[in-house]
Amino acid sequence: MSFWKKLFGRKEEQKATPPAAKAKKSEPAKATSSNVGKVSFLREEKRPAMQGLSTLATYRYYKAVSTEAALEFLNKQEVSQNYFYVCVETPDGRWVKDRTGMYDA
Repeated sequence: MSFWKKLFGRKEEQKATPPAAKAKKSEPAKATSSNVGKVSFLREEKRPAMQGLSTLATYRYYKAVSTEAALEFLNKQEVSQNYFYVCVETPDGRWVKDRTGMYDA
Protein backbone atom coordinates (compact mmCIF):
# COMPACT_ATOMS: atom_id res chain seq x y z
CA MET A 1 0.00 0.00 0.00
CA SER A 2 1.36 3.41 -0.91
CA PHE A 3 2.26 6.10 1.58
CA TRP A 4 -0.62 8.35 0.45
CA LYS A 5 -3.21 5.57 0.78
CA LYS A 6 -1.95 4.77 4.28
CA LEU A 7 -2.04 8.43 5.22
CA PHE A 8 -5.37 9.42 3.68
CA GLY A 9 -7.08 6.09 3.03
CA ARG A 10 -9.28 5.44 0.06
CA LYS A 11 -12.40 7.50 -0.57
CA GLU A 12 -14.53 4.34 -0.81
CA GLU A 13 -13.50 3.36 2.74
CA GLN A 14 -14.38 6.81 4.05
CA LYS A 15 -17.84 6.71 2.47
CA ALA A 16 -18.52 3.15 3.64
CA THR A 17 -19.79 4.23 7.08
CA PRO A 18 -23.26 5.78 6.82
CA PRO A 19 -23.84 8.92 8.94
CA ALA A 20 -26.54 7.13 10.96
CA ALA A 21 -23.99 4.56 12.14
CA LYS A 22 -21.78 7.17 13.80
CA ALA A 23 -22.19 7.68 17.56
CA LYS A 24 -24.11 10.76 18.64
CA LYS A 25 -21.95 13.31 20.44
CA SER A 26 -24.72 14.40 22.81
CA GLU A 27 -25.22 11.06 24.54
CA PRO A 28 -23.04 9.60 27.29
CA ALA A 29 -20.63 6.95 26.05
CA LYS A 30 -21.94 3.41 25.91
CA ALA A 31 -20.40 0.69 28.05
CA THR A 32 -18.48 -1.93 26.10
CA SER A 33 -17.59 -5.43 27.19
CA SER A 34 -14.06 -4.39 28.11
CA ASN A 35 -15.03 -1.43 30.31
CA VAL A 36 -18.28 -2.70 31.90
CA GLY A 37 -18.09 -2.05 35.62
CA LYS A 38 -14.80 -0.21 35.28
CA VAL A 39 -16.05 3.20 34.08
CA SER A 40 -19.38 4.76 35.03
CA PHE A 41 -21.07 8.02 34.06
CA LEU A 42 -21.34 10.60 36.86
CA ARG A 43 -22.68 13.88 35.48
CA GLU A 44 -22.59 16.45 32.71
CA GLU A 45 -21.93 20.15 33.27
CA LYS A 46 -22.15 23.17 30.99
CA ARG A 47 -20.31 26.33 31.96
CA PRO A 48 -18.69 29.30 30.22
CA ALA A 49 -15.66 28.23 28.20
CA MET A 50 -13.62 31.32 29.13
CA GLN A 51 -14.19 34.48 31.04
CA GLY A 52 -15.91 37.03 28.81
CA LEU A 53 -16.86 34.40 26.22
CA SER A 54 -20.52 33.54 25.74
CA THR A 55 -19.77 30.02 24.46
CA LEU A 56 -20.57 27.18 26.86
CA ALA A 57 -18.16 24.30 27.39
CA THR A 58 -19.51 20.82 28.03
CA TYR A 59 -17.83 18.58 30.59
CA ARG A 60 -18.81 14.90 30.91
CA TYR A 61 -17.56 13.31 34.10
CA TYR A 62 -16.96 9.59 34.51
CA LYS A 63 -15.43 7.52 37.30
CA ALA A 64 -13.00 4.65 36.69
CA VAL A 65 -11.66 1.97 39.02
CA SER A 66 -8.10 2.40 37.70
CA THR A 67 -5.94 4.60 35.52
CA GLU A 68 -5.65 1.77 32.98
CA ALA A 69 -9.45 1.53 32.68
CA ALA A 70 -9.69 5.31 32.30
CA LEU A 71 -7.08 5.41 29.53
CA GLU A 72 -8.70 2.52 27.70
CA PHE A 73 -12.06 4.29 27.93
CA LEU A 74 -10.68 7.65 26.77
CA ASN A 75 -8.84 6.08 23.83
CA LYS A 76 -12.21 4.85 22.52
CA GLN A 77 -13.88 8.28 22.80
CA GLU A 78 -14.12 10.51 19.73
CA VAL A 79 -14.09 14.21 20.55
CA SER A 80 -14.33 16.53 17.56
CA GLN A 81 -16.14 19.55 19.00
CA ASN A 82 -14.52 22.63 20.47
CA TYR A 83 -15.16 23.16 24.18
CA PHE A 84 -16.17 19.52 24.74
CA TYR A 85 -14.31 17.56 27.42
CA VAL A 86 -14.53 13.96 28.63
CA CYS A 87 -13.17 13.75 32.20
CA VAL A 88 -12.47 10.50 34.01
CA GLU A 89 -11.76 10.51 37.72
CA THR A 90 -9.52 7.70 39.00
CA PRO A 91 -8.05 6.89 42.42
CA ASP A 92 -4.74 8.33 41.13
CA GLY A 93 -6.13 11.57 39.65
CA ARG A 94 -8.15 12.87 36.71
CA TRP A 95 -7.65 12.27 32.98
CA VAL A 96 -9.24 14.52 30.37
CA LYS A 97 -9.71 14.22 26.62
CA ASP A 98 -10.64 17.06 24.29
CA ARG A 99 -10.36 17.49 20.53
CA THR A 100 -6.62 18.15 20.74
CA GLY A 101 -5.70 15.09 22.78
CA MET A 102 -5.62 13.44 26.17
CA TYR A 103 -3.87 14.68 29.28
CA ASP A 104 -3.51 14.20 33.04
CA ALA A 105 -5.36 17.02 34.78
